[in-house]
Amino acid sequence: MPIWSIAGLHLRILTAVVVRLRLIRLIDELGRLGLESPGDIRTAILDKKPADSARAKQLVAQLKAYFAASNEKDSIDPTLSDLLLALLLERKGGEIVGAHLFGTEKGRPSRLVFLVRRFQEMQKQAQPAQPAQPPATV
Repeated sequence: MPIWSIAGLHLRILTAVVVRLRLIRLIDELGRLGLESPGDIRTAILDKKPADSARAKQLVAQLKAYFAASNEKDSIDPTLSDLLLALLLERKGGEIVGAHLFGTEKGRPSRLVFLVRRFQEMQKQAQPAQPAQPPATV
């Protein structure tokens, strides 16, 4: 077997392992949030059924652009698990950060907490500045 073929096989195996680990961590966090069945997930995260796929892709693209603008390593992959993760960040990010104040719990949620914090920073930067309100006259 040629060396390039072996290297390609190792790369595919490594990629599959990374994708699986990300999915396992996402499932762990969904369970910690009490979202243990497809119905629970639909109710809590996928409430706008027809638009969810487009919204998830939009959020992933925004995160990728945010990382590129910040010169940070992009760790978002537009796979099924990261699409669901993007919706989770938008809808349950505050709960995730509150549960993982120190950033790690048995080493698992560090990527998750990192992404939640970056997502929240991205949202703050995207919000337009509120114009100063003139004082009310009496």
